[in-house]
Amino acid sequence: MYLTYTLSALLTANMVVEYTGTKYGLFWSLLLYCAYVFSFLVSRMFTSDVRYVGAIVGSVVGGFSAGFLWTALGNFLQASASLYSTATTLSISKSNSLLSGIFSFTYLFGEALVKCASTWIPDAFDGGETTVYIVFTIISLVCALLTLYVEDVQDLVRRQENASRENNATSSFSIMSKIFSAIKLLTSDIKMILLYPNNMAFGFSSAFVSYYANGTLVKSCVNTDDMNYIGYFAALVALIAGVSCPIFSLITRKVFRGNKMFVMILGIVAISVEMLVYMLYDLNRDDLVRGEKICNTRDLVVLYFLHGIGRGVWESTNKAVVLDFFPNRVTAAFANILVANGLASTVGFFIYEAEPKLKNDPFAMTTLTFSLCMISLIAFPLASYLNNHHRVMIDDNNIEVSSSSGVAFKIVSNSLENDCGSDDSLSVSFLPREEEHGDL
Repeated sequence: MYLTYTLSALLTANMVVEYTGTKYGLFWSLLLYCAYVFSFLVSRMFTSDVRYVGAIVGSVVGGFSAGFLWTALGNFLQASASLYSTATTLSISKSNSLLSGIFSFTYLFGEALVKCASTWIPDAFDGGETTVYIVFTIISLVCALLTLYVEDVQDLVRRQENASRENNATSSFSIMSKIFSAIKLLTSDIKMILLYPNNMAFGFSSAFVSYYANGTLVKSCVNTDDMNYIGYFAALVALIAGVSCPIFSLITRKVFRGNKMFVMILGIVAISVEMLVYMLYDLNRDDLVRGEKICNTRDLVVLYFLHGIGRGVWESTNKAVVLDFFPNRVTAAFANILVANGLASTVGFFIYEAEPKLKNDPFAMTTLTFSLCMISLIAFPLASYLNNHHRVMIDDNNIEVSSSSGVAFKIVSNSLENDCGSDDSLSVSFLPREEEHGDL
């Protein structure tokens, strides 16, 4: 699933969302995602080869749909923030923070409930895990259908700006441009490259928590003969992340005036400290003694708290950063974030399956993740610096980029197309900075 998810985000997400639009992109992605949930029920009910076919098909379809689900969400958040900013006169940067925080809180709180339910339902009902998959499949279908009643905010923005829909007839060249728009953004804008280490670090940390923290530590240090606490610890991460999202949003807007640097650094540091603790203790399964070192409920709760803080930043502030950095290429930017995270998760899960010993030995994965976090502590501030000192202002087809060097560059495009990656003809002129205005 993670491999399909990564390839979908890289190659097909931009094109799919371009043709479905934001609202129906969300609807179709969630509807197809139901196949992934249903595949667990198929695997549970059948014992023949059908279960393997169901699992593979469900994973492929689920991965494909997830790839454009989150890119469509990026467009939805951007359009919502634009409308909110216009209605309230709140700056677009603060609107991005506010709405990303609200979305992430709702999403993560729901995830926490579902993870608790996945542990509680098998014990509460006779059907066991089969009942879980039946309930989750029904909930998934209902949620997908409910998106049909969501307002098409992207269409509202178009109407507000008196922009008409483009003709659906598209040349094969423009189709190819949409397919490779994520790659073009990655290779043409260094800010996108600088965001990769942070997003890859979170992907590797997620794989580590799933396999080692859940599968080894919680299982050996917390679980009892009659009670499995893995689901509750997973829910704890989602709960902490969900609660932290609106708090981070509020701090960003009220204390730092929309500057997301400090909260992003907090998230990176949280994951760094978590990985460092695991790395320094370096406890193999055979070394675990319940109640000693970090093999106890209290210390594990603290480590899961740190992971929750890191995830809260990644789910909310990180998305708002993408909206701030790439306001005219949101779909391609969100696709890249998914590629970075999905690629790391894919590699992490494949490594754990290919080398089972790593499930009992945390040193290799924690060292890799910690190293990426250290790189992120340099890369993200640099990306933020570049974004602040090279502001792009688009007025029709005229782009003015201000620079701290005191010279402004004016780029005139004959045909600027957001996210499509067409080879536009550009002319460049050098303009003196107007001192009384600071940045042009």
